[in-house]
Amino acid sequence: MRFQTLTTAEAEAASASALLCGEVSPEVKSPPDGPTVNYVLEIRPAFDTLHHAGAQIAAWFILAETGGEAEGPDHPLLAAARRSFAEAAETIRSVRATPRAAHHHHHLRRAEAAIEAVLGKLSDARQCRDPARRDLALAQLKSGWREMHHAAAALPGFEMVQFSGACCAVHRNALARDN
Repeated sequence: MRFQTLTTAEAEAASASALLCGEVSPEVKSPPDGPTVNYVLEIRPAFDTLHHAGAQIAAWFILAETGGEAEGPDHPLLAAARRSFAEAAETIRSVRATPRAAHHHHHLRRAEAAIEAVLGKLSDARQCRDPARRDLALAQLKSGWREMHHAAAALPGFEMVQFSGACCAVHRNALARDN
């Protein structure tokens, strides 16, 4: 099922009416209407696939920064991220948000754009080897990751793990206090 395209003004109004991004939106607290449930069911696989593409890029960054074999744009992690991204982007661009899902879709499109920019920055071997280019791409990836979290907070069914409350984060904070 496809939904009517929202005008920019409608999308901005929906986004502006939501709480500050990153906080749980009122839309999450009440049951979604039928068309919004259909939107969630249609877009959730693309959300997961885009998240997976971001994780693949993050894994490549870890390899690149630790001296692993991650020098070229044809590295299997980046190739897999490109495939995952293309699959997710096709759905994200074609699915139309309901008015209630507009805020979610706004952030999902921003996440998609950020991850696309990262893949663009890592599109040739010279760029992959250049630490300054990698830093720019990493900043863009972090931006995309924040947008994914904002999207997750805007509708039910898109929860993401927050590692800030994980046991390793707690131990790190305790160690910092002891030193």
